[in-house]
Amino acid sequence: MMEDTDSLKSQLNSLTSLTDEAVRKILKYVLPEEFISAIEVSGGLESRFCGSFLPNAPEYLKQAIFVQDSGSAEGVVKGKGALRSLPKKTAGILSQNEIDNLLSAIGGTLPAPGKSVAEETKAQKEEKEYQQAKIEAASRFLERVSKFRSSEESGILSPSSGSMERILTGAVSKSILDLAETAIVDLFKIAGGMVVRQGVMSMSFMRDAAADPVLKKGIELIVDQANDKQIRDILCPMIEAILVESRTKTEIITEGIMGIEHGEKTESLEDKLRTRIQGSTAPESTSLEDIMGKRFLELTPAEIIELVIRMSRIGRSRGVISLEKLVGCIKEPLVSDALVLVMDGTAPEVTRSIIQTGCDTFLNKLRNKYSMLMEGVRAIRQADGPDQIDLRVKAYV
Repeated sequence: MMEDTDSLKSQLNSLTSLTDEAVRKILKYVLPEEFISAIEVSGGLESRFCGSFLPNAPEYLKQAIFVQDSGSAEGVVKGKGALRSLPKKTAGILSQNEIDNLLSAIGGTLPAPGKSVAEETKAQKEEKEYQQAKIEAASRFLERVSKFRSSEESGILSPSSGSMERILTGAVSKSILDLAETAIVDLFKIAGGMVVRQGVMSMSFMRDAAADPVLKKGIELIVDQANDKQIRDILCPMIEAILVESRTKTEIITEGIMGIEHGEKTESLEDKLRTRIQGSTAPESTSLEDIMGKRFLELTPAEIIELVIRMSRIGRSRGVISLEKLVGCIKEPLVSDALVLVMDGTAPEVTRSIIQTGCDTFLNKLRNKYSMLMEGVRAIRQADGPDQIDLRVKAYV
């Protein structure tokens, strides 16, 4: 293992000979967990990849670098905000112990002292698994960079089609709720560059993998070479319908949770909520577990009402505190977080204000993300390059 690690470290550090142009392009395509692991394993790549090229790096890499550099004044200030989202962004590459240490370094909470023998053994096993995962991720980074590199004479660096497809497929297969705004920008920049080089048909695999209906339709319109008016005429109504329904769903959540907090009769609460969807009902076969396991865009208004009604019955028969066991099972944060406020005994007017503010923020972000999707589709169809796409899509961030 030690010899393999030393060899990997040596190969990684040989990348310091990459040209400036190569470094710039690598920073646009590498995956975050691979990048962080490569920096850690090599011990010498940080200055090469993180120095003067930092302004050109995607946001997730900037955040990773700031946390790595948390010992400096700049790192402390910017690392605090970055660290909050870092565990999710690194897909488990950082161990909890390292996260705690980073928090400690930038003024966060210290790890709890006094572990039991069993806990210590578990921690050692997790650390060993983490070290192995880090080495494997660094190896993937090296493999990816090797594929990107071209001859010294041409000075051209392009990602292989396989690596590009993997990045784009991974991005479009996510719900729009799980795509950060910076990830949407990078998605369209990479796709736009691919279309410039290979044509619109190169996006066919993205259409098949896309999870969001608006994105899937947008990619389909690009591949079918629809004009700008056709794109707007088709996508705008789709987006507006989603946003209108989303507003209805947030209103149901707000009124439903407030009804539970006030101890309103279940039948009365149900009648009030059903008027918002003209009396339609959830399918009889819908189980509580199925509804709780869905995210916001997957839930229908009728299913949210069904969830609220069932929670109301439980709360009225066993007390609101009995709903605690449901909180961890409800996948949609707008519902679970609101339920926690009720169980904590928060004043009703405060509860309503917090829920409404959270829903408004959520809806604004959702609208912005769909505006970014629309603009990205239009920009690619109009044959804009990555730089123009970057400016157009970022206008909605």
